[in-house]
Amino acid sequence: MDPRPNPIVPDVNGLRVSRLPSNGASPNYEEIPPTDPRFSAVAICVHVGLNILESPQGRATLIDTAREILEDRRQLLRDNQILYNDTMERLPLWIGLFLERMRDDFPDIRLVYGLDGEAAAKKADWGNDMRRYNPKAAGYIEVNKLLVDTMVHVGQRATTFRDPNHPEHVSCVVAWETFTFQLGMCIAHEVVHLLTGFLSTHRLHHTPPNVTALGYGDETTGEAGWYWETRMMGGVLNFYEDRRDPLGVHQAGVPILENNRTDVLCVISQTWIRGILNLNFTAARFPARLSEGAPEMSDDDVARLFGGRMADVRAASMLPRISPPPPDPNLSRNLDRLRFRTYRHRLEGRIRPSMVAPQTQSRGGVRGRA
Repeated sequence: MDPRPNPIVPDVNGLRVSRLPSNGASPNYEEIPPTDPRFSAVAICVHVGLNILESPQGRATLIDTAREILEDRRQLLRDNQILYNDTMERLPLWIGLFLERMRDDFPDIRLVYGLDGEAAAKKADWGNDMRRYNPKAAGYIEVNKLLVDTMVHVGQRATTFRDPNHPEHVSCVVAWETFTFQLGMCIAHEVVHLLTGFLSTHRLHHTPPNVTALGYGDETTGEAGWYWETRMMGGVLNFYEDRRDPLGVHQAGVPILENNRTDVLCVISQTWIRGILNLNFTAARFPARLSEGAPEMSDDDVARLFGGRMADVRAASMLPRISPPPPDPNLSRNLDRLRFRTYRHRLEGRIRPSMVAPQTQSRGGVRGRA
């Protein structure tokens, strides 16, 4: 395979990000070049998502998710549809292999409109020998194109201010941080869906019904992504419109965590998000840290204090008006000015190409479902 070095983010090799032609002339996806700022934005978020999964808490929760998937399959007497035939004691070694393969050959990313959420995993029949697992053959991940375009718009806007204390510059920086965290969590969430396909045959790619989070899944299909995420975060993550934000529809929104067992909502600390983006999983530990002094809220409080969920706000206000950003030869310098030097220089994935036509598992709410 050709690793195809990336000139924007040198440590990420072979990442392929594609989209449908803007003129709609062809149903075939076309690759976005590495010089396009959307490519660099996605590359950073992929790396953040993988680091979250590789963190001590992420890895432990992924092992727990895999164990629940296997036990639920066996309770349903579907042992013949389970690829995993080793002991539970050795499961952490196989999760390590799964994460290594994700890091070596990450699934393709497709930027699309019209998702039920911000991202969705599409799974395919990749084979049956777990030792030869190839993430590229196992599926791809769709990401909301509007989210990526808006993220890049905000990042480029931030570099136009000479005064770093200008209110809109501060808003742009906070929005960039929040977008990066959101999409990083989306990527991690969708990789958890692909874990189901790693453990099971292609006839049983969906999550078993008992592996889910309250309010997700149904009697036949669970929700591995939300199972993992609610245990990592301590609840369900959503982003709500701040009506006072000078960025308006281009804002990332206020990150709010909902305890899906008590229905209590609270704003997440931006300092904690910054720590996650710096990949400091000792100081910034999961579950999410709430904003100091922020009150506990009900659904009615959130509806009164904030606008709608940003995914809905963006779709209603901007789809499909936002234009694709032009290639930016100064993007690397601009990212430094956005204060993300620390984790940008830690990018270390080797991500290679290939396209398949698989099955769906998407992330609902902010993500998809099942």
